[in-house]
This record gives sequence, C-alpha cells and structure tokens, in this order.
Amino acid sequence: YIQGDLTPRHQGVVKRPNLSGRWRMERAENLSGFMQAIGYNFLLAKAAGFARVTQTIEQDEDQLRFVFEVNPPLLAPRRESVVPVGAAEVSMSDDAGREMLLLHPRWDGEVFRAGLRYVDPPHELTIDRYLEDGCMVEHVRYPGRAIEMRRIFRKESWWRES
Repeated sequence: YIQGDLTPRHQGVVKRPNLSGRWRMERAENLSGFMQAIGYNFLLAKAAGFARVTQTIEQDEDQLRFVFEVNPPLLAPRRESVVPVGAAEVSMSDDAGREMLLLHPRWDGEVFRAGLRYVDPPHELTIDRYLEDGCMVEHVRYPGRAIEMRRIFRKESWWRES
C-alpha cells in the first residue's frame, strides 16, 4: 500500500469480463454535445441519437473482433475491426466513417482501455469498455475539451455464449 493510493487491492488475478456477444445501444449520455466537440455538425450530432447501433464482439485472450452496424446508416453502416491486445495502433472508423486510430489497446483490470486519435481533424481521446449493471459501457473522454460521453449497450437475448 502506497500512502495516498486509494486503489483497491485484490488477492490473485482480476478476471476479465467477457464482452463477447451482440450488443444493442440502449441509450447514450451526452452524445450530441460530444459529437459536436469532435467536429460533427449540429444536425448529424442530433440524428446520431436516433440511430440503431449494434456491436458484435468476439473476445479471446489476444484480441477482440468487432462488427459495428448502424441503422439507418450514417455514412458507414457496417464495419469490422480486429483489435490485437497490446498493438501500438489499430486503424478503425467511427459510425459516420471518419478515420481514427485505437492506440495501445489493453486490459486494465476489468476495463478494456485505449487511446483514441481522430486523424482529420485531429482529436486526442480515450476510450474504455466495461460492464456495468449487466450492460456494456463505451465511455469516451476528450480531456482537451473537458467533455465525455457514454453509450450503454444491452446484450441481445438470442446471443449464445460458447
């Protein structure tokens, strides 16, 4: 225990949550304001809140495979990305098709964490994925503008874990 460190200490290894499944966005917190902060116009930022977003994740020890689907399509209706844990950077795109880089994706206890860099225009963000009350949370922070947003996803009931 280091003086002043309030991080809880656990015996043994922290079990990673299983993010595998098909997840449908149930709600978003501060999505419109956040999208405007990263350069989207007011109308697109407002419309994004009405889109049906699903993320299908296949997780193993070394990587996470994502299939992102948006309906109605904003600009990029379906995208797939394989994210190797520990990679320096992984090229991806957001729901509207803008290029971004996932930086140093890693497990930090029960949180899948990475830096997130938008390429054009440039923005430096962080992204965390974790489970909360049976839902998967995608929590994105923009420290340079002191704004953050959360998208909360519920697992679709038909998904069968192997």
